[in-house]
Amino acid sequence: MMRWQSNESRFGINAKLMLARQAVAANPTAGMAHYTLALALFRIGEYVAGLDAFKRAMDLLPPTPDQLVAYVKALLAQGRKREALTVLNNHEREASDSPGLLSLQGAILQTLGQPRKAAEFLFAAIELDPGNVDTAQAILLVLKGLKEWSRLLKFFDDQAERNAVTVPVVVAKMAGLRGLGRTAEVARLLDFDSCVSVKMIDSPPSFRDVSEFNSALASDIASPRKVKLSDIPSNKLTGGVQVEDLEIGSSPAMSCLFEIIEHAVEEYIDSRSGDCAKLLRQLSREFASLECWALLLGFNDTQDLHYHSSSSVAGVYYVAAPEALFRSDSKDGCLVFPSDGIKLLVERFVEPIPGRLVLFPGYLPHRTTPIRCDGERISIAFNTIPRARDVSLPERQDR
Repeated sequence: MMRWQSNESRFGINAKLMLARQAVAANPTAGMAHYTLALALFRIGEYVAGLDAFKRAMDLLPPTPDQLVAYVKALLAQGRKREALTVLNNHEREASDSPGLLSLQGAILQTLGQPRKAAEFLFAAIELDPGNVDTAQAILLVLKGLKEWSRLLKFFDDQAERNAVTVPVVVAKMAGLRGLGRTAEVARLLDFDSCVSVKMIDSPPSFRDVSEFNSALASDIASPRKVKLSDIPSNKLTGGVQVEDLEIGSSPAMSCLFEIIEHAVEEYIDSRSGDCAKLLRQLSREFASLECWALLLGFNDTQDLHYHSSSSVAGVYYVAAPEALFRSDSKDGCLVFPSDGIKLLVERFVEPIPGRLVLFPGYLPHRTTPIRCDGERISIAFNTIPRARDVSLPERQDR
């Protein structure tokens, strides 16, 4: 059985922001307080304010390599690539021993049209930190751009030997197979019937039915304490809102949902077979944490094609959807698993029926179709984050 850990890094962003601002106000010359504020602002996508706070911090206290990683990522999020590269060059000594900074230098060089130089930095970074998802993603992009299909497959094999397979590494394998014309093998890894679980949940005992349970979840999501993002850093929306800070203890309903998802993930992994099961075993670890966030989509809102780069098992639970979606054969508001141009696959559509829970490997590409009626489609998406044992992240004792 998987052992679940609380993922404290996503909890209480509003509270952390408030405390950081209070610390800065109480002691304006405390560099660490400014760094804490900057990192909290980066976390919710407030990059301009975060960069200002970070610069004030640097005037007071030299940054650590990890803090520099966050700073450079924020510059990149603002499209300031040249400035980000200058920061890395100015901290060359720190970068030489930091896998995060080496990885960022490689990623920037790739965007500046220097893929082979980028690869040198990226492979140096992956040697220092084999499980780094961002580095693996950057290596995937570099090797795809160079069309080095066999090297993509070797990258997967090397990572498997290190016991460091992540979602971008799996995507690298599929890209290499496709580049070599081995599409039948790719089709087996993307097969809907093998990879996707779709089921209706049972109502938790403390609720009369699923409808009451979903109403309680919707109330939790609507809490004014939640952080609402209209622009998602990782998964792009065409309209809509992402709601962060879904905490296990925020309400009885949310506690029940976390437990339902955790049990479902364990059952899902145990029930897989074939190529999908083998990859899930490589992606999974003994310990894991659950990250959940809500998506609120209205008229003509949609979510672009993406996969979950940090997740072994990803999924979605449907809280609410306009009744008009289900009055015809329309595919509006559906979760879509595309064929990805592979003739052996067909595009599959999953309706957003309230009470439905969908699970799939994090590497499986998916998107949503737009809603063309009044009303709001509310869903809770989640990632299962593999972890090594970490004493700083307590094991869950509430089961």
